[in-house]
Amino acid sequence: MPNISSKGEQKNVNIAPSINTSDVTTTVSIENKATLIIGGLIQTEQIIVINRVPILGYIPLLSYLFSSRSYVNRRSELVIFLTVTIITDDISIKKDMDKLKKVEKELKD
Repeated sequence: MPNISSKGEQKNVNIAPSINTSDVTTTVSIENKATLIIGGLIQTEQIIVINRVPILGYIPLLSYLFSSRSYVNRRSELVIFLTVTIITDDISIKKDMDKLKKVEKELKD
């Protein structure tokens, strides 16, 4: 089952941060060597950035004059491409395992 995890908002530094997760479950019928595309795991977040002039930006009434806020909206989508290969004999298993190990090595490098 595909899963997205992200660090949750941390309001207190003495408590471990929470983890936000999203899951998707699906059932499909697909032919050999066909590619399945699973999409729709969308995440949207708004980030508030506060810029302050040292010292003056922290004084209660003056802080409005010496600080600024900007809002950044970020949207991301996870799309999973899955190609199915049906293995029917030992020779195919060996070839496909060799291909898989090669791809895995390339991804690590």
